[in-house]
Amino acid sequence: MSDITPASQGSPGAQRSRFDLSGPLPTGRTVLEASAGTGKTYSLTGLIARFVAEQAVPVEQILVVTFTRAAATELRERTRGVLSLAAQALGNPGGASAEHGWLSTIIGDPALQHQRLERHQRLTDAVTRFDELTITTIHGFCHQALGQLGLRAGANPDAVLVENTADVIQEVCRDLLITELSDIPLRLSPATKGATAQLSPMQVERELVVTVSAMLSNPGSRFVPTHTDDDLAQRWSDLAHQACAEVRHRQQTRGEISYDTIIAGLHAALVDPVRGAVVAEQLAQRYRVVLVDEFQDTDRLQWEVFKRAFTNGVLVTVGDPKQAIYRFRGADVHAYLNAVEQAQVFELTTNHRSDQQLLAGLAHIFDGATLGDPQIRFVPVTAAPNAVPNALGNDAPIQLRVVPAHPSLLVKNASALATPKARPLILNDLVARTIELLDHGIITDSAGTGRPVRPGDIAVLVPTGADAEAVAGALRRSHVPAVRARTGSVLKSPAVEQWRLLLTALARPHHAPTVRAAALGWFLLTDPAELCGDHAERVLGRLQEQVGLMADRLHRRGISAFYDEEKSRTALLSTVLGRTEGDRHLTDLDHIAELLTTALHGRSCEAPQALRVLDELVATNDDHNEVTMRRIDSDARAVQITTIHSAKGLEYPIVLVPFSFKRGKAATTPYSFAQHGLSTIDVASAVGWDDGLLDPDDKTTAQNQAARKRSATTEAEGDDLRLLYVALTRAQHRVELWWASTTGANSSALGRMLLDRDGGGPVQNTLTTLSLGPKGGLKVHKPEYAATTMDAALAQARRLAAASAGTIAITELPDRVPATMWAGQEPLSAETLAVASKHGRGALADPAWRKWSFTRLSETIDTRSPHAVGATNASLAPVRGGADEPPDAADGIVATHRNTAADTASASSRAPGAQADTDTDTDTAADPGTGTGTGTGTGTGTGSDTGTDTGTDTGTDTGTDTGTDTGTDTDTGVRGVTAHLADVAAGTTFGTFVHSVLERLDFTSPSLTADLRETVLAHASHDGLKIDVEAVVRGLVEAIRTPLGPLFSGRSLADISPRDRLAELTFDMPIAAALASPAGRAPARAIAEILLRTLSPDDPIRSFATELAGQTTDLEIAGWMNGSIDGVLRIPHADHHRYVVIDYKTNRLHVPGAGDPLAAYHPQLLVAAMAHHRYPLQALLYSVAVHRYLRWRLGDAYDPDLHLGGVAYLFVRGMAGPRTPTVNGVAHGVFSWRPPTATIVALDQLFATGGHA
Repeated sequence: MSDITPASQGSPGAQRSRFDLSGPLPTGRTVLEASAGTGKTYSLTGLIARFVAEQAVPVEQILVVTFTRAAATELRERTRGVLSLAAQALGNPGGASAEHGWLSTIIGDPALQHQRLERHQRLTDAVTRFDELTITTIHGFCHQALGQLGLRAGANPDAVLVENTADVIQEVCRDLLITELSDIPLRLSPATKGATAQLSPMQVERELVVTVSAMLSNPGSRFVPTHTDDDLAQRWSDLAHQACAEVRHRQQTRGEISYDTIIAGLHAALVDPVRGAVVAEQLAQRYRVVLVDEFQDTDRLQWEVFKRAFTNGVLVTVGDPKQAIYRFRGADVHAYLNAVEQAQVFELTTNHRSDQQLLAGLAHIFDGATLGDPQIRFVPVTAAPNAVPNALGNDAPIQLRVVPAHPSLLVKNASALATPKARPLILNDLVARTIELLDHGIITDSAGTGRPVRPGDIAVLVPTGADAEAVAGALRRSHVPAVRARTGSVLKSPAVEQWRLLLTALARPHHAPTVRAAALGWFLLTDPAELCGDHAERVLGRLQEQVGLMADRLHRRGISAFYDEEKSRTALLSTVLGRTEGDRHLTDLDHIAELLTTALHGRSCEAPQALRVLDELVATNDDHNEVTMRRIDSDARAVQITTIHSAKGLEYPIVLVPFSFKRGKAATTPYSFAQHGLSTIDVASAVGWDDGLLDPDDKTTAQNQAARKRSATTEAEGDDLRLLYVALTRAQHRVELWWASTTGANSSALGRMLLDRDGGGPVQNTLTTLSLGPKGGLKVHKPEYAATTMDAALAQARRLAAASAGTIAITELPDRVPATMWAGQEPLSAETLAVASKHGRGALADPAWRKWSFTRLSETIDTRSPHAVGATNASLAPVRGGADEPPDAADGIVATHRNTAADTASASSRAPGAQADTDTDTDTAADPGTGTGTGTGTGTGTGSDTGTDTGTDTGTDTGTDTGTDTGTDTDTGVRGVTAHLADVAAGTTFGTFVHSVLERLDFTSPSLTADLRETVLAHASHDGLKIDVEAVVRGLVEAIRTPLGPLFSGRSLADISPRDRLAELTFDMPIAAALASPAGRAPARAIAEILLRTLSPDDPIRSFATELAGQTTDLEIAGWMNGSIDGVLRIPHADHHRYVVIDYKTNRLHVPGAGDPLAAYHPQLLVAAMAHHRYPLQALLYSVAVHRYLRWRLGDAYDPDLHLGGVAYLFVRGMAGPRTPTVNGVAHGVFSWRPPTATIVALDQLFATGGHA
């Protein structure tokens, strides 16, 4: 990286160099400044590939952080593609594309064959293990780091992330104000009217809420006043800080964590004088290379986190201060400017997006401009070597369309154009220009090939969602296809009212007026004549009955399933799609259904609860929340309409900017501004206060209300300038923008670029000045260009265009532009579409088609009705650790007998009355019964079954042998070993608790016991569990140290490092996705048939397969199979690794208080417990999921015979440490089984095609 360029291009003190992706790799702290279109994402992904290939940095030691989840998703795909590209180039050096010249650096010297092969292997491994590369948002990284550090960072590992804190902020502010204003309602209001009017309690509450929200969203900012003699201002400051502290306290009490507290939590851990150094060291060891994208959108606290954690490693930040437009979200461009001063800075100076002449025109518009700060200067860039001069022909690439001072368009005093008159004119002209481009525009590429302009080539960028609505309406009225991309919140759409109408009716089906109102909505659309005709009462009665049934379905199925069913079984789709903008409305309905489902955690619900949640979502809505941002309602074959904020990071062939003359919003309270390079928020903006003079000799340096408001206005103007830069630099070939001298237009960002210059010269960057007024107050003096008349503004625009060497053209609009209609349409695809038929497909409402899980499948087998309505909510989602275990019970040992050979056990092997499972079904009557079993030994068993044993079991002996043992078992004995977990709490809650503890624990930690104790205490407190903490800690430590047997080569969990353990692997597998079966179904009985065909006669699970075959006759499943695997362990074996599925079980298999509880966890007895709960079926589903996962991750290197290591179910109550008794090397409490490869492969085929050989 060489070619030093003048430091004057950037911030003082920062030496800048031109960045070369083929140059030396960055070291230490490095900043890449990337102007729009210069390929920062490409450069960032190239650096990742080079670090992997040349410096052997494993992907798991690389951290990439960006600003939004959408950007993180895109970055993941781009990075995967570049790693694959680099691997291919090393595999075939002669085929490397000249377009990617930096690949020659990775390929290196062709003579060094060994080096090339090593680098190729590193890149291939990186692609295979790509999921270990961390690419996330800033908040995602901090959340992940807190989770990994756990209690070492002082964090609550079980805290629930909440995206919106508006409700708790509102609650806290109201509570505090009730106390504060109870005796004197105007305590927080100025005593007399003046510069600041008196505030009512309602206004005080509103001001306090927005102030506290701003403080929590900007944790790295400085808050003023700190200490002031103004009692009222100090009172506001104290109350605001008290509210912030109370919000955090209530969140902590509720087990919640917000995005802002995530950042603050990690920062607090890093600066902590006791544990800060340890936290930083752990993060630095975890990541050798850290790359932060969109660095200009961070704040001071976020930068402090990265600086403290990775100051001694490779820390590369990529950003562009000219595109810092997210200050309203807490971004602080001044933090960026301060950070780059002490770093080595490199610039990307070649634009790979835009045509040559367009870049020249943009350079002319922004020539000399600073964008909100003297250090943020426009930097000209050069066009890429293959860029065409002007892809749209000979017309100027920048078209400035000006509304002259037509008398019919002026305000009353004729000083400016009237916005209500100019706006419709501009909209009509925008439509006319769009149609002109569609009818006559030709885009010519670098090869000279031309094609017509299509609707999808055009983007209209607007300041607000309301502007987007106006543009969309104008285009659609002219028959121009148009879509709005991410403009505004779905919670402000008409779909909200339709959901509210429906849910209100479902909550009150007996109330005739409510149901009648809902009948006019989309969900229940009824002809109004029927509601008023002779049979109105009958119609209404039918509707009320329908609404009652719908309410019942909602209660049983939950929002998601209910909504899907309504779309498939009613006329909802045709009703909505038949309306104007029907696709938009349907997208919004779908979106709101998702929001409700998420807010209700996927559970079923009553209609009043769903309605209350909808109202809460609307009340706490944030228009800038990505989750609630409206989605694109159609495909890309339409004009794209979006806000400038949403367009950042995107590019379009043609960009139209109709409202660039609008001045941005005025500064609002609480005032936010930069002071001494620090982001500062006036938390007492609601009241006027004076903090004296910054310079005692200069009264214009007063720190009063007017000065702070002026500073805040200056910051807002900087935002507007950067927004204009972002808007104009989205274009590849053409920019068209409109100018109208409306009131305030001269002070807009475009006004400054046009008017604050001498003819065609550079922008002057003239500042607003302050002076003392006659009464000693501050007087604001706007720059001269702000007073430019309409005619003078038009003349200046002409001079600017004349000096642009033909890159800017001016068009004056007439006083009337008639509405026009587009006669053309987007060419349809030439592909012939097949007529849809039912052949080979199932019905839309297929009861077998659903989201299955092991729990749901097992419940369905029990009920023998695949469309049974009694399925629990837990069965609708992946079963996370503990949720598939028996419910809470006093002892958990009463069982439902299923007549399997595994149910047989001898009385001598367990306490009298004990049964080898923990289920607590409704039938608790004890029916003494006996069973006999034949296997490698013989035995008899007596238990308290809830059913009657009606047959003779054949299979593995699950009891202690009382006859001649023909096998070679070696039982090391049970007595004398303490089972600490034997009699602690039982049930689903405890099971989930244990899973949560084990999931987050580092089993190899040298301070295992201390770590475990802290984690247990934290989780027990959170879950409200009353347990013997020391017994649980000792028991879990012993379970972790218990040898796991042959599948693990004798290792215990304590020997498995976090790197070799994948915890909570969730999966979704399509069932019969290839549609090989008639309706895309898989017969459940085929699972048992595969087992019976592939398992050996002496396999312990074979008898379970026989039982399963009888239980699944005529049962078919379709849709998706999902689940969550407790863990997958990577175990060294010979010259490769085996991957073993583990599942933790807390089932109590012994009678509480038994003198010898471990006897019930004999490896052979565990077969009974496994079969009773159908855990072998779960193990098989998990094994198929891991088989598919490994096939994807390991690629061609995957061999199921070598890599599939089997399954182990760890019944932790029976695992008592290194002294745990063993049988044939397998410890008590451990059920281990390695299904034949043929079994897993056949099951995989079954799920893929619905058939099996």
